Amino acid sequence: MLKLQSVRVKGFRGITDENTVGFDQPVTILFGENHQGKSSMLNAMEWCLFGDECAGANTGIRERIGWEIVNRRSAEARVWLELETDEGTHVLERSQAKGRKGTQFSLILPEGSVLEGEQAEQALLKLIRLSFRDFLTTVYQHQEAIRAVLTQEPRHRNDAIDRLLGLSDYRNILQGFAKPTAENTQKDIAQDLSRFEGELERVLKNMEAQVSTERERVQSLGLSEGDVTNERAVQAAERILGSVQSFAKDLGLPEAALTLPEDWTRCQDFCNEAETRVRELLRKSPDMTQQDQLIQQKQALDRAVKVCTGAHERLRTVREERDEFLKDQGTRQSLEQRQKAVSSEIEKIDHQISQEDQRAALVARAIQLLETLDYEPNGSVCPVCGSRVENLLDHLREEWERRQSTVVAALRVDKNQKVEDKKAISKAILECVRIDEKFSEASAEFKEASTAMAEALKREVAKDEDPVAVARKKLENVNEQLAGLEHVICGRQDAAAKIEAEVKKLTATCVVLRLEEKKRTVDTMRESKEFKYISQLQDRIAELVGDIRALKNAVMGAAAEEARSKIDSAQQALDEHFRALTRNPAVDRVRIEVNTKETGHEYQVLDQDDQELTAVLSQGDLNCLALALFLGLSRAAKEASPFGCLVFDDPSQSLGSDQKRRLAEQLEVAGQADQLVISTIDAELKDLLTKVVTKSKTCYNFTNWSPERGPKIVRE
Repeated sequence: MLKLQSVRVKGFRGITDENTVGFDQPVTILFGENHQGKSSMLNAMEWCLFGDECAGANTGIRERIGWEIVNRRSAEARVWLELETDEGTHVLERSQAKGRKGTQFSLILPEGSVLEGEQAEQALLKLIRLSFRDFLTTVYQHQEAIRAVLTQEPRHRNDAIDRLLGLSDYRNILQGFAKPTAENTQKDIAQDLSRFEGELERVLKNMEAQVSTERERVQSLGLSEGDVTNERAVQAAERILGSVQSFAKDLGLPEAALTLPEDWTRCQDFCNEAETRVRELLRKSPDMTQQDQLIQQKQALDRAVKVCTGAHERLRTVREERDEFLKDQGTRQSLEQRQKAVSSEIEKIDHQISQEDQRAALVARAIQLLETLDYEPNGSVCPVCGSRVENLLDHLREEWERRQSTVVAALRVDKNQKVEDKKAISKAILECVRIDEKFSEASAEFKEASTAMAEALKREVAKDEDPVAVARKKLENVNEQLAGLEHVICGRQDAAAKIEAEVKKLTATCVVLRLEEKKRTVDTMRESKEFKYISQLQDRIAELVGDIRALKNAVMGAAAEEARSKIDSAQQALDEHFRALTRNPAVDRVRIEVNTKETGHEYQVLDQDDQELTAVLSQGDLNCLALALFLGLSRAAKEASPFGCLVFDDPSQSLGSDQKRRLAEQLEVAGQADQLVISTIDAELKDLLTKVVTKSKTCYNFTNWSPERGPKIVRE
């Protein structure tokens, strides 16, 4: 199974400076506005894989005509792509110099050897086992393909579905039979035949490589050449059916309803259904159910122990802080009493200072009066101290100055000290309030943690019990039960793995049979008498044109057969995905019917009443149709495809909020077995992917693109 590991890009289209995106998580999101380099990063991966095949008109994508590979400010385009396989990491490197045609390609194998040029291309073809067409059909959903399906013009929509089905090869062959002008008919026919032969050779070369690789894969699974037949495939399906029914019986569950295929062409659907049933049986088995319940209980107890331990530690810390404060400062009540006492002392000192100030004012007035009256310094009684003095005026002055410098000053010093004491007490009261609040919060937190612990234990915790110790004892019991279940579940999983191994063998057999049948069809086309006749009689224009028409019809017939085959294999998945994405109440079933006309294929999208749907579908529903067809084809080709990833470029075009949510849900289903890479401008879809998809995700933000350096890419 091929998985994306990383891509490093420099000088390719919108990427100027070297940038790297890693795919180390199951889901990778490339997010940013238009013209920020997201599509260039995805296009770089397919260019590294397929080179010139993914550029130009031959791709069937109109936007690829005139594609510029090398960034206009770079001397060359260079892309490194790391693919993870069962054997290890393969490193692909493709480059192209500005103004040069063709690419340089090298491949570093897991053991370290390096292949170059054609040898490297052949090794890559054997490794990926997919043509560029099949890659677009089953691995990489292009935004151009979505936009093309959104058109209301049937001709363009038919072309778009052709591309989604990977039938562009046939379309390219048919383009070689374009109606020529009279004077250049013979020349044009010769060129058409040459192109036709070239396309056939290329298709056959790809098919031969795929058949060879799949044959080797079959042998690696322990099957012989004689096992790859229709009869052996049906016999293998019978054995798988018996194994699935026995597995259900061993689990004590109802037998799985499986339809035995009549021939190998139905075996792939049978394999998909068998795998699904085995997974369902394993998931519904009583042992797995009990294990899930025990794991949930263990997780709840672990969380409760962690929370309760933390809350208890915080409560202990706050209690110690409160006890230390009470020891040093006393209770809040005692502090408030001390504060009240100090306030009273300050009031008394203020009163004394006020009395002294009043007395000083009287003395000052007396001094002023004596000075005014031309006072005689005879002995008299001092009104301040009450003693008889000889010079009352001088005595009053000295007494006033003494009281101001000693008595009042001492009172003010005493008051200032009391004020500072009051401030310290107020600060201590605030600290006491803060500690009390912390203690209340810690107590409430511990009470809440104890309640959560009781919920995790599913019983009340007694006052004399240690909840953490009780939980840990319960955890020991849960772990013992899980350990006891492990052996039984391993046995169930081993039994399921054996069935899946047989399914894998049958799937590999079907892949070989399908490829060989397809190759025979192409071989027959080249060996047809019409083709040989046209090759020998190019000068007989009239007859030649008729034979070309017959050959064209053969090509169209082969294309129609492949279209029907692909749609038949993807029909059930298409119907499931479309209805899940749209939830249109008027649609109970959807199917696609293929009709062949002179101008090409005509696809009809029909409902349960065989009524045409496309005329009444909204733009969002048409987008869902394209996405459903891509997901259906991907699912049908899953076992044959070596890639274990799906790539989506702007999949939410024209979708409303509800459809985006359902798209995220469908991508969640697809992501259960595949690596997902999703490029989007849609912030709503990004948020939905983050919430709905349960697998690990990483997001790269593409911003601030400039011609000089390209985008700024930041991993969240």
